[in-house]
Amino acid sequence: MYGQPVAQTYPPQGLAASPYPDAPNLHWGLYLLFSVLTCGLFSVVFTCVQAAWLKKVQPNSNGLIFYIATYVIYVIRAVRSRAATLSMFALMNHHHGFTAAPGAAFAVPLFFLYWALLFTTRFVMRNSLQEHFNTVEPIGLNLNPVMTFFFGGVYFQAELNRINAMKQAARFGAGRAF
Repeated sequence: MYGQPVAQTYPPQGLAASPYPDAPNLHWGLYLLFSVLTCGLFSVVFTCVQAAWLKKVQPNSNGLIFYIATYVIYVIRAVRSRAATLSMFALMNHHHGFTAAPGAAFAVPLFFLYWALLFTTRFVMRNSLQEHFNTVEPIGLNLNPVMTFFFGGVYFQAELNRINAMKQAARFGAGRAF
Protein backbone atom coordinates (compact mmCIF):
# COMPACT_ATOMS: atom_id res chain seq x y z
CA MET A 1 0.00 0.00 0.00
CA TYR A 2 1.17 3.57 -0.03
CA GLY A 3 3.27 5.03 2.71
CA GLN A 4 5.98 2.43 2.07
CA PRO A 5 9.26 3.91 0.89
CA VAL A 6 10.15 3.13 -2.68
CA ALA A 7 13.78 2.09 -3.16
CA GLN A 8 15.23 4.19 -5.96
CA THR A 9 17.84 6.75 -6.83
CA TYR A 10 17.42 10.46 -6.28
CA PRO A 11 15.84 12.08 -8.12
CA PRO A 12 13.44 9.37 -9.26
CA GLN A 13 14.14 8.58 -12.89
CA GLY A 14 10.45 8.28 -13.87
CA LEU A 15 9.80 11.90 -12.97
CA ALA A 16 11.92 13.23 -15.83
CA ALA A 17 9.48 11.96 -18.45
CA SER A 18 6.28 12.37 -16.45
CA PRO A 19 3.28 13.15 -18.69
CA TYR A 20 1.51 14.88 -15.79
CA PRO A 21 1.57 18.65 -15.30
CA ASP A 22 3.59 20.01 -12.42
CA ALA A 23 1.75 20.93 -9.26
CA PRO A 24 1.03 24.57 -8.43
CA ASN A 25 4.42 25.99 -7.53
CA LEU A 26 4.00 28.76 -4.97
CA HIS A 27 6.34 28.82 -1.99
CA TRP A 28 4.48 27.71 1.11
CA GLY A 29 5.65 30.84 2.98
CA LEU A 30 4.00 33.07 0.38
CA TYR A 31 0.88 30.89 0.56
CA LEU A 32 0.76 31.48 4.32
CA LEU A 33 1.51 35.21 4.01
CA PHE A 34 -1.16 35.80 1.35
CA SER A 35 -3.66 33.77 3.39
CA VAL A 36 -3.03 35.91 6.48
CA LEU A 37 -3.13 39.19 4.51
CA THR A 38 -6.46 38.26 2.88
CA CYS A 39 -8.01 36.88 6.10
CA GLY A 40 -8.06 33.36 4.66
CA LEU A 41 -9.59 34.15 1.28
CA PHE A 42 -6.36 33.28 -0.57
CA SER A 43 -6.28 29.93 1.22
CA VAL A 44 -9.81 29.16 0.05
CA VAL A 45 -8.93 29.92 -3.55
CA PHE A 46 -5.53 28.23 -3.56
CA THR A 47 -6.72 25.00 -1.92
CA CYS A 48 -9.27 24.78 -4.73
CA VAL A 49 -6.42 25.34 -7.23
CA GLN A 50 -4.50 22.49 -5.59
CA ALA A 51 -7.57 20.24 -5.67
CA ALA A 52 -8.27 21.09 -9.34
CA TRP A 53 -4.68 20.21 -10.26
CA LEU A 54 -4.98 16.95 -8.32
CA LYS A 55 -8.20 16.13 -10.19
CA LYS A 56 -6.23 16.46 -13.48
CA VAL A 57 -3.49 14.05 -12.42
CA GLN A 58 -5.61 11.75 -10.23
CA PRO A 59 -9.08 11.64 -11.85
CA ASN A 60 -10.67 9.65 -9.01
CA SER A 61 -9.83 12.40 -6.48
CA ASN A 62 -12.85 13.98 -4.80
CA GLY A 63 -10.89 16.75 -3.09
CA LEU A 64 -12.29 19.54 -5.27
CA ILE A 65 -15.88 18.49 -4.62
CA PHE A 66 -15.22 18.29 -0.89
CA TYR A 67 -13.49 21.70 -0.81
CA ILE A 68 -16.36 23.32 -2.69
CA ALA A 69 -18.89 21.74 -0.29
CA THR A 70 -16.81 22.90 2.68
CA TYR A 71 -16.71 26.49 1.47
CA VAL A 72 -20.41 26.50 0.57
CA ILE A 73 -21.14 25.53 4.18
CA TYR A 74 -18.77 28.28 5.32
CA VAL A 75 -20.63 30.89 3.26
CA ILE A 76 -24.00 29.66 4.51
CA ARG A 77 -22.67 29.86 8.07
CA ALA A 78 -21.38 33.39 7.52
CA VAL A 79 -24.61 34.62 5.92
CA ARG A 80 -26.82 33.01 8.57
CA SER A 81 -24.58 34.31 11.33
CA ARG A 82 -24.73 37.84 9.95
CA ALA A 83 -28.52 37.65 9.53
CA ALA A 84 -28.93 36.21 13.04
CA THR A 85 -26.75 38.96 14.52
CA LEU A 86 -28.67 41.71 12.74
CA SER A 87 -32.05 40.29 13.76
CA MET A 88 -30.86 39.84 17.36
CA PHE A 89 -29.91 43.52 17.54
CA ALA A 90 -33.23 44.47 16.00
CA LEU A 91 -35.08 42.35 18.57
CA MET A 92 -33.03 43.79 21.44
CA ASN A 93 -33.64 47.33 20.24
CA HIS A 94 -37.34 46.74 19.71
CA HIS A 95 -38.15 44.79 22.90
CA HIS A 96 -35.40 46.13 25.19
CA GLY A 97 -34.49 42.57 26.13
CA PHE A 98 -32.73 39.53 24.80
CA THR A 99 -34.59 37.09 22.60
CA ALA A 100 -33.04 34.24 20.62
CA ALA A 101 -32.45 35.30 17.07
CA PRO A 102 -34.28 33.44 14.32
CA GLY A 103 -32.06 30.79 12.76
CA ALA A 104 -29.75 30.58 15.78
CA ALA A 105 -30.60 26.90 16.16
CA PHE A 106 -28.66 26.16 12.96
CA ALA A 107 -25.48 27.90 14.09
CA VAL A 108 -24.02 25.02 16.10
CA PRO A 109 -24.76 22.22 13.59
CA LEU A 110 -23.34 24.34 10.74
CA PHE A 111 -20.24 25.05 12.82
CA PHE A 112 -19.58 21.35 13.41
CA LEU A 113 -20.50 20.44 9.83
CA TYR A 114 -17.99 22.97 8.47
CA TRP A 115 -15.12 21.71 10.62
CA ALA A 116 -15.95 18.04 9.98
CA LEU A 117 -16.02 18.68 6.23
CA LEU A 118 -12.79 20.67 6.32
CA PHE A 119 -10.84 17.93 8.10
CA THR A 120 -12.44 15.21 5.97
CA THR A 121 -11.43 17.14 2.87
CA ARG A 122 -7.83 17.46 4.03
CA PHE A 123 -7.59 13.71 4.46
CA VAL A 124 -9.30 13.03 1.13
CA MET A 125 -6.64 15.23 -0.49
CA ARG A 126 -3.90 13.50 1.50
CA ASN A 127 -5.06 10.08 0.33
CA SER A 128 -5.28 11.21 -3.31
CA LEU A 129 -1.81 12.79 -3.20
CA GLN A 130 -0.30 9.68 -1.66
CA GLU A 131 -2.10 7.44 -4.15
CA HIS A 132 -0.80 9.44 -7.10
CA PHE A 133 2.77 9.83 -5.88
CA ASN A 134 3.08 6.21 -4.80
CA THR A 135 1.57 4.55 -7.88
CA VAL A 136 1.50 6.70 -11.02
CA GLU A 137 4.56 8.83 -10.20
CA PRO A 138 6.22 6.63 -7.56
CA ILE A 139 8.36 8.79 -5.30
CA GLY A 140 7.35 7.22 -1.99
CA LEU A 141 5.27 10.13 -0.68
CA ASN A 142 4.19 9.71 2.92
CA LEU A 143 2.25 12.71 4.27
CA ASN A 144 2.15 13.16 8.03
CA PRO A 145 -1.45 12.95 9.35
CA VAL A 146 -0.78 15.43 12.19
CA MET A 147 0.63 18.03 9.78
CA THR A 148 -2.30 17.35 7.45
CA PHE A 149 -4.78 17.94 10.28
CA PHE A 150 -3.28 21.20 11.52
CA PHE A 151 -1.82 22.80 8.39
CA GLY A 152 -3.75 21.34 5.41
CA GLY A 153 -3.12 23.34 2.24
CA VAL A 154 0.09 24.99 3.50
CA TYR A 155 1.57 21.56 4.28
CA PHE A 156 0.43 20.17 0.93
CA GLN A 157 2.02 23.12 -0.84
CA ALA A 158 5.34 22.58 0.94
CA GLU A 159 5.32 18.94 -0.17
CA LEU A 160 4.25 19.83 -3.72
CA ASN A 161 7.13 22.32 -3.91
CA ARG A 162 9.54 19.56 -2.84
CA ILE A 163 8.09 17.25 -5.51
CA ASN A 164 8.35 19.99 -8.17
CA ALA A 165 12.01 20.48 -7.21
CA MET A 166 12.58 16.72 -7.62
CA LYS A 167 10.92 16.83 -11.05
CA GLN A 168 13.11 19.76 -12.10
CA ALA A 169 16.22 17.93 -10.91
CA ALA A 170 15.18 14.83 -12.86
CA ARG A 171 14.53 16.87 -16.03
CA PHE A 172 17.72 18.90 -15.96
CA GLY A 173 20.08 16.43 -14.34
CA ALA A 174 20.60 15.41 -10.75
CA GLY A 175 23.72 17.61 -10.49
CA ARG A 176 21.64 20.77 -10.24
CA ALA A 177 20.93 22.19 -6.83
CA PHE A 178 17.46 23.34 -5.95
